[in-house]
Amino acid sequence: MHLPSLHLFIIMLLIPWPFSSVRLCAPDSILVPGMGLTPGRTLTSDQGSFALGFFTPSNSTKNMYVGIWFNDIPLHTIVWVANRDNPITDASSAVLGMTNSSSLVLSETNGRRVLWMSNTIAGSNSSVKLLNNGNLVVLSSNGAMLWQSFENPSDTVLPGMPMRTTHKTHPPWRMIAWKGPEDPSKGRFSGGNDLDTPLQFFVWDGSVPYFRATVWNGYISSNVGLQTVSPLMYLTVYKGTDGEAYATFGLSDASSRIIFKVDYSGKTTIWR
Repeated sequence: MHLPSLHLFIIMLLIPWPFSSVRLCAPDSILVPGMGLTPGRTLTSDQGSFALGFFTPSNSTKNMYVGIWFNDIPLHTIVWVANRDNPITDASSAVLGMTNSSSLVLSETNGRRVLWMSNTIAGSNSSVKLLNNGNLVVLSSNGAMLWQSFENPSDTVLPGMPMRTTHKTHPPWRMIAWKGPEDPSKGRFSGGNDLDTPLQFFVWDGSVPYFRATVWNGYISSNVGLQTVSPLMYLTVYKGTDGEAYATFGLSDASSRIIFKVDYSGKTTIWR
C-alpha cells in the first residue's frame, strides 16, 4: 500500500426557483441578483489568476460542472467544484445566479431543477465575487462575507485557505478527493484532522485510516517538509476568533500557483 510521504497539517428541489428576471451576462469578477452565468461564460478574478465557469472533466462524458480553475497557466487545473454529486445534464438550460434572497444557485431546466446552492440569506444588493486568491465569496451590501468556497473545500487547498485543525465548535474540516481522475464526485478518500487526535493529519479510506502524519506538538512547526517543494514556502498556525486552531500555507512571494490536494488514489501532493 502506498503511503504518501508528505506530512502537512493541514438539494435537489423539483420546484421553480424564485429568481428575479435573469440577464444571461456577467461582469468580469462579480455577479449580482438579476445576472446569470451560463456555459461558455466565466467570472475571472481581478488579476486574472482564477476563473469560475462550466467545465466537462473529459471528452467521454456529457456531464458538466461548475468549478474554479487556474486561468493563467496552460494546464487546466480544477481547484474547486460546486455541484460535485449533481452534474448538469442539460447544458442549454444551465445557469448560475443569485436568488432574491441572495443565495448563489446553480440550476437547470429554467430553474425547476436546483443542483447546488450556497444556502445564504441576506438582504438585497448582495453580490458574488471571485477573489484573486481563488476564493469565491458571497458578500452583503456592506461587504461582509456571508459564504466562501474556502470554507467548503473540494479536494484542493490553496494558499491562504484556512484548514481547521480542531473541532470544538464546528463540524470536522475535510477535503474530499475526486472519485476518479475524470470524475469530480466525492470519492473514497478524505483528508483532515482526526476527532480524537485533532493535532494529527489523517487521510481516510472511507472511515478507515489510510495515512497519518506525525502528531503536531505546538504552534511552532518546522518548514523543512514544505521547503523541499519551494524555499519560499511557509506554514502558519493560528487561533481563530471562534477558538478553533487553523493552519494556512503560502509562498513568501505571494504567488497563488501552488496547491495541496488529496487525489482519487488517496495520495497527498503539493503541486507547483
